[in-house]
Amino acid sequence: MKKTSLYILLICSVFSCKDVNDLNGSWIIVDSQNEFQKENTFYEVGMPPENNIISFNDGTYKLLNSGFGVNPEQFEGVIQVKRNSFLTGSSENGSEFKKVNSNIIKILSTSSYAYPNKITQTYRRIDDSLKHKSIDFSLVDKKYFRQYESYTDTVHFLNDSIYTSSSWSGIDGNTFNYHRFEHNGFDILFTDKYPPFIIKNIVKDTIYISTFSEEKEDYIMTKVLDNN
Repeated sequence: MKKTSLYILLICSVFSCKDVNDLNGSWIIVDSQNEFQKENTFYEVGMPPENNIISFNDGTYKLLNSGFGVNPEQFEGVIQVKRNSFLTGSSENGSEFKKVNSNIIKILSTSSYAYPNKITQTYRRIDDSLKHKSIDFSLVDKKYFRQYESYTDTVHFLNDSIYTSSSWSGIDGNTFNYHRFEHNGFDILFTDKYPPFIIKNIVKDTIYISTFSEEKEDYIMTKVLDNN
């Protein structure tokens, strides 16, 4: 994601400026497509995910772009209302903001990387019930078995930014980046191979997680006791 879409000019194409507070809450990216892709081709396992989350609070915003799990960048500011548009910071290229419904928003921007093309990013509202249960625990040097859709693997968190996955192998190996952080009360886990994860709770050796693509999905990660 380029900075042209991090600093967002929000154009009220669906709702009036008085509805800015209707955005209050956190939204996580579920899809990103350029103008040459087919519509509704939601994330597939193995595709490099767009790791972005944005929160709104009474006319202010906070956006975090985690890239592929490395070099996270955070931006925040005030949504300025100007005529029929919202402005969050300055931008060389404005982005059109559309509210599809109470749970989905779309940001349309133009990327200048390589060849100019139009980018459409879809964000889904995160329900407050998914906020972390205030249990402090570390993933570092732990192994977990997980099943996501038809994929099963064992994930080993080597340190606070690198993990291995048993389901991946080949010329690039099976070592990848991850970024775990707190954002507006949510415990977020971004990786460079899977869609964004929200850690909801941990009970003994089981972690309860939700992930977002076209729909929210729930699953668990079970700790592997042998870390050798």
